Amino acid sequence: MSAVRTFIFAVWAIFWVYWLISAVNVKEGSSRSWRARPVFLLIFVVAVLATRGIRGGNDLAVHSPGLEAIGVILLLGGLGLAVWARIHLGRNWGMPMTQKADPELVTSGPYHWVRNPIYTGILLGLLGTALAINL
Repeated sequence: MSAVRTFIFAVWAIFWVYWLISAVNVKEGSSRSWRARPVFLLIFVVAVLATRGIRGGNDLAVHSPGLEAIGVILLLGGLGLAVWARIHLGRNWGMPMTQKADPELVTSGPYHWVRNPIYTGILLGLLGTALAINL
């Protein structure tokens, strides 16, 4: 595995560990969210196992250090946006989304510019990963 692929894997691993740890200290939500967690965990495990065999750099792809650098920048910027949005939501965030006790509408920080900065950031991270590893 190349250094860039190892770095990308480490960035995603750190992101998801942070994401799961930060889910602990949120406001009370509806009890329905607990029933969905095994499903989300199963989807995550299947996705990780399914992507183990994916290798970039096929015959039609052109390896470009420039695209690799742009991909890493998009990955870091996208996941940075998602983390900033998560921190800005504070205790109003939930995984999965649930109706919270005393919800507050957040319209500042990244939510001032983007309606769904967490989704936008994760999608940018995925796009960056695809560019960096020639998917």
